[in-house]
Amino acid sequence: MARSDLKEYTWEEISTHNTESSCWMVIHNKVFDVTPHLKTHPGGKKILLISAGKDATEGFERTFHSPRAREMLKEFLIGTLPVSLQSSLMVMQGIGRNNRRTGYPSLQ
Repeated sequence: MARSDLKEYTWEEISTHNTESSCWMVIHNKVFDVTPHLKTHPGGKKILLISAGKDATEGFERTFHSPRAREMLKEFLIGTLPVSLQSSLMVMQGIGRNNRRTGYPSLQ
């Protein structure tokens, strides 16, 4: 999906997707529907459900995710936050640079 084709979602809308039947999360200001991944996530579905309907950026970056896992996440991308709602965490992480903690490319 091209960046311009991505729908913008509000926090009000995202926060309602916090169950096993609809599990969305925000990572680096991008909205992901990880519902299909609940059954296959190596850390189990419980860890994903903790961040359901919320900003999961910090937890995602704090936990090791391989380059393959980061690439796989793109399959679940459904939208973005409007610029007015975007977190400054994206700026702190460094747009387009490697993640300082892991050395792997950031999701920007």
